[in-house]
Amino acid sequence: MVLGTANRADPRPGLDFFPLTVEFEERMYAAGKIPGGFIKRESRPSEQAILACRLTDRPIRPLFPEGYKDDIQIVITVLSTDQENQSDVLGTFAASCALTISAIPFLGPIGPCGSAASTASSLSTQQSVTSNAPTSTSSSRAPRRDNDGRGRRLDRPEDVMADAILFGHRALQPLIDIQDEMRPRSASPR
Repeated sequence: MVLGTANRADPRPGLDFFPLTVEFEERMYAAGKIPGGFIKRESRPSEQAILACRLTDRPIRPLFPEGYKDDIQIVITVLSTDQENQSDVLGTFAASCALTISAIPFLGPIGPCGSAASTASSLSTQQSVTSNAPTSTSSSRAPRRDNDGRGRRLDRPEDVMADAILFGHRALQPLIDIQDEMRPRSASPR
């Protein structure tokens, strides 16, 4: 279970950039762990949480109007996890939902997903799409090892990547449709 919130503040004078902040908060209680002993508090964000922020920021940043300067803060909080499903993908979806139903001018919604292809080399992609086209795609591949244990970079075939992107775009349309249905019911004046 993931909670996504989006807040807007009036623009600060003198800004020459779009101040979008995305925070991804992992809590130990979400996995059934309670900090104890010497460490009684949650620690700084993990590397995975920082990457989740970037995976959310990257597809939504270009979907704000040109020249928009209001402060936007998106907070994604993982409330519970089964440690099998990707909470970063759910977080990006929650952020898109929060922006879609808010009065913030957002040119989305987006549908995010993570997919994997079982080929001779393991390939996993995370992508986000709008109703018209993919907005961002990132991929990773487990590097193969040479006999002496050194890793070597292997490029993915273009047709495999294209098929993965097109598959994701088609599969994510129902998520975009759900968000489009939510928009009119929550439309409120700014």
